[in-house]
Amino acid sequence: MGNRYWLPLLLFSMGVLPLRAQVPPFPELEAKQGLVVLIADAGNGRLLGGVHTEEAFQSRYFPGSLFKIAIAVAWMQRGGATPQRQFTCVGHDSTNQTLARCWLAKGHGSVKFVSAFAASCNLYFRHIAAGISHVEMIQAAKQLGMIGPSRFPGEPISPPAIPQIDDQNLLGESFTVSPAQMLRFGLTLATRGRLATTPFQLSGARYRLLYRGLQECVRTGTAKGAWRKDFTISGKTGTVYPPGTRQRTVGWFVGFAPATHPRYAIVVLQPDATGSQAATTAGDILGRLM
Repeated sequence: MGNRYWLPLLLFSMGVLPLRAQVPPFPELEAKQGLVVLIADAGNGRLLGGVHTEEAFQSRYFPGSLFKIAIAVAWMQRGGATPQRQFTCVGHDSTNQTLARCWLAKGHGSVKFVSAFAASCNLYFRHIAAGISHVEMIQAAKQLGMIGPSRFPGEPISPPAIPQIDDQNLLGESFTVSPAQMLRFGLTLATRGRLATTPFQLSGARYRLLYRGLQECVRTGTAKGAWRKDFTISGKTGTVYPPGTRQRTVGWFVGFAPATHPRYAIVVLQPDATGSQAATTAGDILGRLM
């Protein structure tokens, strides 16, 4: 990131400068309290603007099903990921004498990785996580930018929250993340690791399944509200409860567009919503940008 961007980014992070020169305003979204949208240039990582950008570091929620990407990356780094790995989700599972439920009560039926990823099947990811150590999952989350600083100027300096992952807490409810961290996460995915906080290789045959899943999630899965006929979008949804309450949910969408040769990375944090609704918001915004 060039030096000429540091001062405006610092002012942005302090809430002094909205950084809207590169993206159109979204007045209808500004009226939605608590909504945070951040948009970055997927070529150089430059922050382009968004909605309520002053909340980039302050808003913190569980990542929820976005953590499934860390599970997938850890699985793929082991070298054992195959498109044929199949699991039958009936809505509940008691492997290891611990009852777990899928978000879809009736279950997703017989699924393989891409379809399970697109549908965000909790039990499929619990199934593959059984063969991955918690250390490996945490390492993947760090590489992706879900744990640790986002490295955007003006970010408060604090020690990273390292989750204590156990069988009941595999799906992203043991630590919180900010929209800025999730934007770094989106840039990491969009650039195959090039714009990660510590660059690493996220390309090649090993991760092909992940990128198929990200695209299928928007084409037919939980993020299909973001789908556009004129260009492709890749991404993942998450639906979480705010820490300390089981009342209204909050929706996440993290993604990038176009799916090949990305121009933009985007994160949407939408209160009183699901991840599917956050994906719809992201699709509307990307449609205007493209």
